[in-house]
Amino acid sequence: MKRVEKVKKQLKAIKFLKFLKNTNTYEELSDLTGFSPVTLNRYIMGRVLPDIKRAEEIVDLFGQDFLEKETEKLVRFDEDGYIDNSELIFNTSFMETVADLVSERFEDSEKVLTAASDGIPLGVHIGKELGVNCIFAKSRKEIGIDDFVEVRYKLGSGRSDSYFIPKGSLNEDKVLIIDDLIRTGDTQKALIKMAKKTNSEIIGVFTLISVEEGLEEIKDLVDCPVQTLLKY
Repeated sequence: MKRVEKVKKQLKAIKFLKFLKNTNTYEELSDLTGFSPVTLNRYIMGRVLPDIKRAEEIVDLFGQDFLEKETEKLVRFDEDGYIDNSELIFNTSFMETVADLVSERFEDSEKVLTAASDGIPLGVHIGKELGVNCIFAKSRKEIGIDDFVEVRYKLGSGRSDSYFIPKGSLNEDKVLIIDDLIRTGDTQKALIKMAKKTNSEIIGVFTLISVEEGLEEIKDLVDCPVQTLLKY
């Protein structure tokens, strides 16, 4: 393994540990990993890098099922049953951990496409991990930009709305569509329409949380993997 690859894996292991520290004590982390609390503290605080064998052991802990359980600990519901995922989208160590997972699955992506505003944190982290640009579709035109690609779409309420991206920001690219939440699927349908309008190829759709009905509607619209961490 090349030195740069070793360092990346060591840093990835530290990202994972930092994320786990959000919902676990050092004693619980010790039980989970087999490393002493003192050693774990040194890793998390950045005083020392784990050797490559230990780094691989830590990274290997993180499958889809494990990350799903840790994610669920941070999801809240209000009294009306609406999902509150603010503890996820504000948590940078969580975003970095998910970005590592997603970037490995969709490494051929040339652009990341998301919707402002809650999709931006995850989109930026994934774009950074992939080394590609993250395009934000916005619900209004920005001053100073002359040409836009506009997509109009219908909402479940019966009214219509629009999303805009600067013309040329997407153009026949391999696009990964990212969002924080699929509820009705309206936003993701608009992003799919945007990608198709710019002759881009959708290679995947990823969201942190989804409601099953909206998720299934998106799966029917695209011929690519549609993945989520949590499904309700």
